[in-house]
Amino acid sequence: MMTRISSRWPFFSGNMGEGRQRHAPWIHWIILPALFICSHSGLYGQFLNTDGMYGQTGIVFTPVATLQVDRKLTVGWQYVPADQAHLKYSQKNDLGENVYYARLGFLPWAEASIRLVHPDKVKNGDYGIGDRSIFLKFQALREKKFFPAIAIGVYDPFGTRLLPASYVVATKSFPISTSYLIQATTGYGLELFEGDNYLISGLLLGCQILPVRPPTAYWPQWTAGVEYNEKHVNMSAGILLFSIVQINAYLIELQDLSLSVSASIGL
Repeated sequence: MMTRISSRWPFFSGNMGEGRQRHAPWIHWIILPALFICSHSGLYGQFLNTDGMYGQTGIVFTPVATLQVDRKLTVGWQYVPADQAHLKYSQKNDLGENVYYARLGFLPWAEASIRLVHPDKVKNGDYGIGDRSIFLKFQALREKKFFPAIAIGVYDPFGTRLLPASYVVATKSFPISTSYLIQATTGYGLELFEGDNYLISGLLLGCQILPVRPPTAYWPQWTAGVEYNEKHVNMSAGILLFSIVQINAYLIELQDLSLSVSASIGL
């Protein structure tokens, strides 16, 4: 996928048409040690998950090994900017994309997400209902005092395989205050399914700051995250309201802004 990189950002260099981006050396020296330190600390427990891109639980593109709470349903909407669009129609016409998703924890060790992607500012009659896919995640091991949670998952394994991926990740948490903790994730994205554009691949590293307790009616909670993989560095920030509403912003490749809004209910 061709991506336009603005010259005003000094973090990147090189021709994107050649299929590989190069980060300035200081990016690696700052982010990678921080993520390594995070991955060697821990707190036993299960905590809140945030919405990643396209509706899975994760940081931005990197999934986490914790799951949506069993019998909890999340529905949401997300806007993907034109530079990050994945539909060929959107790329051809320089359009952003609207993503509608639903996520369900249907077993204590399983989570499923479905999503619908439709080009922005295009009527259904001009394009159709949109691209539909399913994401599945299974937790092989819950987080323990001295061991991380471990999960495996697949993105878009059927149909058009517009955004295929398969992965294994490990997640561990440790407290930084009485109100917040850091949740660190490391893993690897595999290319087991053929497709047009792999959503994640190679080494996956990420850290999130998450609240220990759910928000109250009078006091919202904040989240923040950063991730690094073989393709790019991304960041996220969010606000949680009333234990129901989640609003997130994602800075993809440190330059393209994406937004999401979701609501969750127990079944």
